[in-house]
Amino acid sequence: MILEENKFEAVASFINVLEELSKPDVELKYNLEVDEFHDSLLTSMENDVMITLIEIYMNVLARKSHLCGILGCLDTACVAKHKIQVVTFGVSRVENKYHDDEYFRLDDLSNFGKIIEATVLRFLKTKEVN
Repeated sequence: MILEENKFEAVASFINVLEELSKPDVELKYNLEVDEFHDSLLTSMENDVMITLIEIYMNVLARKSHLCGILGCLDTACVAKHKIQVVTFGVSRVENKYHDDEYFRLDDLSNFGKIIEATVLRFLKTKEVN
């Protein structure tokens, strides 16, 4: 499922596939329960943390950041479904493809460290003012 996809339509489509696979001539039995839906991977771009991270990224790397999708199986989804805002970021690149280009580059790791350092310093300074 992608962010733009309607979650109810996606579940209905998935159920249709399961029903097709479980016809009498196929030995497939399943039990599907969908407990809840939550948009845990949709943090507002107006969120203070997002604004700060984007600004710091720009200051450190002198270029705009690229947003990449992540899978919803991260621990952050469990936290975010309780309305705790989460931002996940790291050394991924737009051109990375899962399973055939999952390694990271040393310069990305170095830049990531600089972004973390600048972010922590920014939030520490903010706390000192308050």
